[in-house]
Amino acid sequence: MIFFPENTVAQLEFNAIKSLLESYCSSEAGKELIRNMRIHTRKSFIEPELDKTLEYKVLLQSGVHFPNDFHVHLTTELRLLSVPGAVLSESQFMLLKKLCLSTEQIF
Repeated sequence: MIFFPENTVAQLEFNAIKSLLESYCSSEAGKELIRNMRIHTRKSFIEPELDKTLEYKVLLQSGVHFPNDFHVHLTTELRLLSVPGAVLSESQFMLLKKLCLSTEQIF
């Protein structure tokens, strides 16, 4: 069910905003999220996303270091983990280790 006119995307220049946001992304996963972004009308979806945005903004403004320097696309490696009997190469395993260490710094 759509609650806004079909020309809303054009009126809001939503595609231009998405292109601008994508230019700030440092990872392929982030760019993919932006490309798949759509307009939402449900308050229950919008409010948590705004809360996340505010939290990150406060971190940036306060000068607190946020470890977001690991930007490797691991979709293939993560899918392999769900395949029974599949084996990761040493380099794939090291990428997952880097992801774990980066995540550990966040929490």
